[in-house]
Amino acid sequence: MSGELMRIWRGDHTRLLVLVADQLTTADEEVAAEAAAVLESCHPVAAPAQEALATHIGAHHAAHGPNVWAAPQERLRKSHQAAVRALARLGDQRALPSLLAALDGDVDAWRAIQVAGHLPQAADQLVPRLCEHLHRIDLSQQWTEMSANALLAALAALGDPAAVPALVDTLGAAVRHEQHDVTQSALKALKAFGPAAAEALDTIRSLTTATDAHLRAAAVAALWTAGEDMGEVMPLLLGRVSKVDLEP
Repeated sequence: MSGELMRIWRGDHTRLLVLVADQLTTADEEVAAEAAAVLESCHPVAAPAQEALATHIGAHHAAHGPNVWAAPQERLRKSHQAAVRALARLGDQRALPSLLAALDGDVDAWRAIQVAGHLPQAADQLVPRLCEHLHRIDLSQQWTEMSANALLAALAALGDPAAVPALVDTLGAAVRHEQHDVTQSALKALKAFGPAAAEALDTIRSLTTATDAHLRAAAVAALWTAGEDMGEVMPLLLGRVSKVDLEP
């Protein structure tokens, strides 16, 4: 009920957040896990609980070791992972060791990937690992779409140009396997890197004439940021405007 109140009702919830955070120290692992989950779900306003979350995570590491992210005890794992995700969403680098353990051990790595983009100050450690996960995805399988999109979003948020080669490879694979959603996500990710994504220009250009309107729009946007050539992009934009004007 506390979580629902903080998520849907505007106001200063500092006192309630602190009271929820106090439950992290209880000996009842189920209560601690639920408290961590509430703080994760309320992450946009969870700053008052930041130190409590960091202390909770540190206590887990001290008691259970560096691989507590993958602890076999369900409640302990839930409590730790939720606290790490909440702390990461606050941009706190104290969440990093557990995220790295998740990516290296590949246990519930998807949960770490979802929040990795909030720690750009640790891009040098996160990007190589995220790229490795991206390279392992087989885009010939349709069920890999969500994983690929999450990784692309995380790499775009981190903004490290070292990710560009992996993004270019993923864009090419997505096009070959007709994974349109992943293609669009890869284009959006490359757009975030501007001229640093110039090596993808040939593939991006080929997609400006795609039959899918969303793909065309994403390709034109990526072409502008990567190539910065108004003379090349303007006719494509005018063509889109003309088509819109002609629609009934």
